[in-house]
Amino acid sequence: MLSVIIPTLNEADSIRRLLDQLARQASIELEILIVDGGSTDTTVQIAHDANAQVIEAVPGRGAQMNKAVEVAKIGRA
Repeated sequence: MLSVIIPTLNEADSIRRLLDQLARQASIELEILIVDGGSTDTTVQIAHDANAQVIEAVPGRGAQMNKAVEVAKIGRA
């Protein structure tokens, strides 16, 4: 399994395309983690619709990435 961590903040215009591309990956199991920093657009709804796991975090790439690592299954038995 590969954990894909995507920090977001108002990414509705591009997130659907990325999630569609990730969904087409056939040779590896992916854990998709969308770490949202407080979007006010439809980013979170799009992520939910694509069956991605959505995590709420304070805005800021570092804080969002750290929050996702706490949740990610990678490296856990």
